[in-house]
Amino acid sequence: MKAAVSEIDLVSLAESFGYTPQRIGAGKHNLKEMDSLVIYNRKTWYRFSGKGNRTGGNQIIFAEEFGNMTYPEAMLYLLESIGYPLPEKTGKNPSRQFLPTVKEKKEEEKVPFVLPKRSWDYEKLYRYLGNERKLSKEVIAFFIKKGLLYESLPYHNLVFVGYDPKGEARFANMRGTFEPSEPGKKPFRMDVAGNDKNYGVNLCNPDSKELYVFEAAIDAMSFLDLYHVQKENLLVLGGTWDGPLEQFLKDYTHIKTLIFCLDNDEAGRKATKEYLKKYEERGYETTFEIPEEGKDFNEYLKLLRLKETSMAYPLRQAIR
Repeated sequence: MKAAVSEIDLVSLAESFGYTPQRIGAGKHNLKEMDSLVIYNRKTWYRFSGKGNRTGGNQIIFAEEFGNMTYPEAMLYLLESIGYPLPEKTGKNPSRQFLPTVKEKKEEEKVPFVLPKRSWDYEKLYRYLGNERKLSKEVIAFFIKKGLLYESLPYHNLVFVGYDPKGEARFANMRGTFEPSEPGKKPFRMDVAGNDKNYGVNLCNPDSKELYVFEAAIDAMSFLDLYHVQKENLLVLGGTWDGPLEQFLKDYTHIKTLIFCLDNDEAGRKATKEYLKKYEERGYETTFEIPEEGKDFNEYLKLLRLKETSMAYPLRQAIR
């Protein structure tokens, strides 16, 4: 079980607790609310005090400290969040089953990558993406048809899936369909245990040489709603780290042009500037697009939907 928990993305875990991770360097993030805390390679974290002292650790300690949980509560939360198969709960205190024992192996095998179980219907998926994110049914259905999106059981999370060139699922990210009402709180988000973060949610069209690159899957869906680029290549990084882009370009050598559509915030602009130069030096044609309003393309889409509804303002369609 500890091996499964050790695969959890600390950046996503921090977001699930309402914090705002910011990329500050290669493989490094801090928190907007707590810049003394640094996450390394999404798997370990440290917090530095003004006296030079350092605390930190793994995902369990993070959940204990910042989720205000006991050890058993943290284990239960983390395992349930990734859909790990839990043993039947017995006795008066079932959470004790997650306490460490002397028989526990020091080294466990790598956690197998298993997609969460699919729901029998996608009611919550359509309601959340349509009502909260203002995406069209056509774009939602397009992602479902391509196998990039489904609704899971038992928690009815959105599951975004990334595939390799053989069509095998290699990556999956879960996202809650409940929007917290508290200011600053974010919906649940977590990568599925055992995934390969070198892969991202993607669409490949061998007849197109252009690749559109996004931070988040919902931003990619919003871009499709705005600009109708369903016939182009699309890639979701799952943040600003370009590991999935490196893998995609290695797998699909027909790509010649990269269009970066990252967030219009400090982290997104910094990454865009870095990647424009990096990949141009490798011989790719590079350019970028940012939303005319808002931090990302979903915010822009929602603003346009609001204008369309309240002011009979037609949704602009860019000419492509």
